Amino acid sequence: MRLILFIFCAGCFLLTSCSKQQDKIATEPSFKILEFKKSSFPSSLVYKGAVVKGLHWSDKNGDNYFLLTEENATEKFDSLNDMYFRTKYWHGYHFANYNKSEYKLVREFTDFVKDCEFDLVHEFLADYFTVTDIDKNNHGEVTVIYKKNCVSDVSPDDIILLMFENGSKYAIRGLTNVDVPGLSIAGERKIDASFDKAPPQLREYAITQFNRAAGIK
Repeated sequence: MRLILFIFCAGCFLLTSCSKQQDKIATEPSFKILEFKKSSFPSSLVYKGAVVKGLHWSDKNGDNYFLLTEENATEKFDSLNDMYFRTKYWHGYHFANYNKSEYKLVREFTDFVKDCEFDLVHEFLADYFTVTDIDKNNHGEVTVIYKKNCVSDVSPDDIILLMFENGSKYAIRGLTNVDVPGLSIAGERKIDASFDKAPPQLREYAITQFNRAAGIK
């Protein structure tokens, strides 16, 4: 009986390991991912805010940088209601060095939480900030997932997935899953029509990543 159980467990381990390895191979880019250092990326890149995360890679477009930045939250005081309201902006920028001498802006995005009188939530999810080449066209796909909210209790956060490829932008938006004692709210997902124009494998990958980040089963 112990031998059968051991064989079964070993088989499960091998299947899980193979599955993870296959996932890695499927998303492994054909181009070179380079080290990103805040202290040494090109000074010619123009952006707002402070860089909090970045990616650096080389593909058909040449040398690429994708920067995630945040602006400091601003506050204004409403003396009539004796309340503070906070506003925070964040951005993403894709730069590529097409001619090997000058970096150009390929695509950017901006989002924000404005006039928040409660707890302002914004978080880039580091584990999901990736560059891949799932469709094997030698153009990197950058995936960004972040949460945002203005909240005074336990409630779902807005969660947004953005995918960028060679100037195209695709999006999935929804709500995170909440499962705490006394409260259970299922996560939600809405796939933007922009994904109708994306290769099917990109859409499939994005949905999988979004579901994991949002806690959708």
